[in-house]
Parts: sequence; C-alpha cells; structure tokens
Amino acid sequence: MGILRKHCCKAALCALVTCTVVATLTGCGGSGGEASTSQARPVDPRYASADALCAEINSITADIQQAGNIVRAKELLNLIHTETPAQQRFVGIIRNIEPVVDVFEAAMTRFGQRDMLLQGMRDAMVQEGMNPDAPESASVVENSGRRAIVQFPSWKETGEALHLVEAEGRWWISGYTFEYDPSFLELMSGPDAPVVERFFQSIGREARTISDQLAAGQYATEEQFGMAILGAFMKITAENPDAQAVMKKLADKYGPPGGFAAQ
Repeated sequence: MGILRKHCCKAALCALVTCTVVATLTGCGGSGGEASTSQARPVDPRYASADALCAEINSITADIQQAGNIVRAKELLNLIHTETPAQQRFVGIIRNIEPVVDVFEAAMTRFGQRDMLLQGMRDAMVQEGMNPDAPESASVVENSGRRAIVQFPSWKETGEALHLVEAEGRWWISGYTFEYDPSFLELMSGPDAPVVERFFQSIGREARTISDQLAAGQYATEEQFGMAILGAFMKITAENPDAQAVMKKLADKYGPPGGFAAQ
C-alpha cells in the first residue's frame, strides 16, 4: 500500500498524528462473500476492466501528487469492495480519516497552503529515491479473469500490491488488499487493534469538529487554524496514551530499515 499511504493523505494527516501508517484508503459498503456479477445499468468505463481501474488509480494518484488535490483521495475511498466482515469493520474504522481530508482541503483553499503540501510530497518522494516530476504508474501484473493484482514498480521488491476484484458487474480494489498486507492485518486483528480503533475514532471526531468550525468561519487566520490543529493533536494524544507507541512500533516493524524516523 506504499504509494497510496504515502501520497494520498499522508501530508494532511501528519499534521494531526505522528504515524504514517494511518494515511490510507478506506472502503465502500461492500458485502461479505462473492458478489453477483449482474448489472442493472451500464458500467462506468473507468471500472469496466482491471486495466481501466488501474488507469483510474494512476490518474487520481498523479493528480494528488502533482497538483496537491488531496480531496481526490475520497474518490479512491469509493473504489474499495469489502468481501468479509473483518474487512468491513476495518474500513469502517479507518473511514475516520475522511474528515481529515476535508479539513486540510478546506484549509489549503482558504489559506493558500497547497504549495506547501506539494513541496512536502516532493521531498518525501526524493527521500525515497523517486522522481517527483515523473510519478510512478501502476500496472496490472496478474489477471485471472475475476481477480487481478496491480503493482507500482517500486513495490516489486517488497511484494506490496493492490488486489482487484470484479463484483456487481464492475471492477474494484478488493478488501483483501488490507488482509494480504502484514501491517494492515496486524492493525485489523492484532492485540493492539482496540487501541488503533479508539485512535481512529478520536481523529475522526476532532477532525469533524474542526471542519465544522472552519466552515463557520471560526478561524480567520492560518495561525488560528494551526493552533486548533495543535490543540486537536494534544487532545487525541491525551485520549489515546498508548496509541503513539503502538503506531510507532508498527511503523518501525513494517517501514524502512531503522523506521520512518531514519528517512
């Protein structure tokens, strides 16, 4: 899940939380088990095949990276099809990052911070040996007919992948993308899962509060907004004293050698 974690929401989330593993996709309301392939209406051509869905993912991630349009991350949220109850529960938890995207999109529009976001993403890509002027494009590396695997070039050594599935007459990112990723599997079902759930709930609650206040014109300056973010961060930390250690442990375990702090 590297490129999606790193470039869809990371720049926004890092101002609210200290971990990098939470900046990710979430799922739409899929059902457990295998879904019917029948369709009631014409399929959007963007989702008509595994290759078409892969092209749409590339379009969205490139727009986020090159134009700073982080709100497009919410389009990615609707490309996920959950296939088991565990996946449904997990994506329901991490859906709490949605209002974070809204908050920072609104703030960038009001206070003109988009250039700062873009520079932050460019710096992160350079640190990882990537060319920010030529973002990676994913490609379909396996296709069995109803399921497919998508990878970015930099994922080939790590084995990271997006798992696609054809369901309800169109193609989706499968919820198995999470279950087949050891870091997300540990978040889903490991011993620290309850801590993670409370952490995400706190993030969502604080972000929704700030979003409402921002819409109401409560923050007239960037400084006032920054103080609100700092206050939210402190409140989240106080409500979740174990979360930072848990998320750092996971980041160090599944991140680059030496942990993310080494980058």
